[in-house]
Amino acid sequence: MRSPSPRAASAALGLAAVLLAAPSVASAYDGGITAVGLTDARPGAVPRPLTIRIAQPTADPAPKDVRIAVQGLLLDPGTSSGKRIGSVDFETTLGAFKGLAISTAGPGDGAPGRWALTAPGVGTFNATVRPGTDLDAAGAPAAAAGSTLVGVSVPTDLPLGARVTSVTLRLNVDDKGCATTTPGATNPTAPGAYRIRAFVSASDGTSRVSDGAANVVAGAPAPPALPAGCPTPTDTGAGGAVVPAKAKPSVRVSASKRRIAPGGRTTLRVQVVNGPATVRIVRGSRTLKTLKRVRTAVKRYVFEASRSDAGKLVRLTVRPTGGKAKTVRIRVGRR
Repeated sequence: MRSPSPRAASAALGLAAVLLAAPSVASAYDGGITAVGLTDARPGAVPRPLTIRIAQPTADPAPKDVRIAVQGLLLDPGTSSGKRIGSVDFETTLGAFKGLAISTAGPGDGAPGRWALTAPGVGTFNATVRPGTDLDAAGAPAAAAGSTLVGVSVPTDLPLGARVTSVTLRLNVDDKGCATTTPGATNPTAPGAYRIRAFVSASDGTSRVSDGAANVVAGAPAPPALPAGCPTPTDTGAGGAVVPAKAKPSVRVSASKRRIAPGGRTTLRVQVVNGPATVRIVRGSRTLKTLKRVRTAVKRYVFEASRSDAGKLVRLTVRPTGGKAKTVRIRVGRR
């Protein structure tokens, strides 16, 4: 029997290890979930990372089919492609492999979506992602709102007798620990303990179900900062919830007259979109009037030109707090 070439053996080993990692976590019959963690445990937060680790005390028997069910947390179903959502680290009897990319891979065959794992020199391999699906006590898929099931078939013949001994899934961070371009998991908005279940059937026909829990805690502290050099994430706000940026106040102003005589009057009509906001009407460095809680309903200010303004172009600046100022120019005629 001809032995595989070193290059072929290396590629095959990498393929097997990636496929073992692809279901989010992988284990053999005598292994299971050993750790589940949310770095940011606040309700509605994007945890960086959501960590799930599976380890086994022995290398045999080899895993064959792996399913992971996550309750409560929103997992990206992968209906679009090419968005990085996490990383996988794993250890084998022939060494450690770290930082494999997890990204979305578009709609799956008979499933809402897929995840793709990419390993240098090996290629890209898919795992199915099925929202609305959980695992029952025996490890069989079962319909359940609010749960997501990730699954993959694993080859049992690995070159050189290599076996995977642990796999660590990290969603929401890349291989450097920085925020991924797309959040792969978001915490439930309600506090509680949310079950994560792993089912593994092994090459010898045996199987095992193991459970862990992701604990979401009201009033949990904010997470530590991301590593130095990481861009600041833009998807978390107060309480860690995903919130859109609030639009800045925008002022609208018009004048009843743009040309007045000395001693004449003109009325400014002021409105604020995305208010309420406090608005100051300023001439030079002097505040002429402060209007409180201005919204889209019109508020008015009457400007009266003094005799000394004759022949001048008067600039009145309207400044909403937190927004961009606008200037109104009033021409004062000569005496």
